[in-house]
Amino acid sequence: MWAYMQQSEDVLVASNEEGINKVRKSKGKYAFLLESTKNEYTNERFPCDTMKIGSNLDSKGYGIATPVGSELREAINIAVLEMSEDGTLNTLKRQWWYNRSECRNGTTKESKQSNALNLVNVAGIFYILIGGLALAITIAILEFFIKANIEAKQTKNNFFDVMKRNMRLSIAGVDLEEKTPEIYMYKYPVQENYHSSDPLFDEPRRVGSTNHINGNQSQV
Repeated sequence: MWAYMQQSEDVLVASNEEGINKVRKSKGKYAFLLESTKNEYTNERFPCDTMKIGSNLDSKGYGIATPVGSELREAINIAVLEMSEDGTLNTLKRQWWYNRSECRNGTTKESKQSNALNLVNVAGIFYILIGGLALAITIAILEFFIKANIEAKQTKNNFFDVMKRNMRLSIAGVDLEEKTPEIYMYKYPVQENYHSSDPLFDEPRRVGSTNHINGNQSQV
């Protein structure tokens, strides 16, 4: 850009005012580089036909010149730092740059309304969120029905019974139909678990049979 500016001398100006006037007369065909503070101040002044484009190229601070060795130097530095930290400088800038703008006196209310966010501005986000949620629920329900249908065909059970069992499993996290036999088996054991393999239960039968045989032999 600098090389082009050096080759085209008509783009260079001698002062800020000359550059600003050239911008206003060029009808959008000329851009002028100047410090952001002056730029923002000019944009708020009549005839309100200029605007800032892009972000700042760099950042530099202002300084107040004093004679060498002046006693005011330290006091001014401290005062400027305090005003910067407590927001006084920003307040003064808003007061003289924007609150007293010559370009927004008649449209201040409209400008504030246009800058404020309302439900209409963000409604699209909620529409997308609600639509995505509805789509996810629909897919989950379809997947639930398809899975229950496949399971019902494989196990040859009623479709609605499989649906109810899967719903209980999804909500409670436990398949009650599978847990019930284990509970009853624990409370009421099957009698075949107590057959003659246990010597404690076989002993009375063995004694009784021996007495019966001995009794028969004694009679013979």
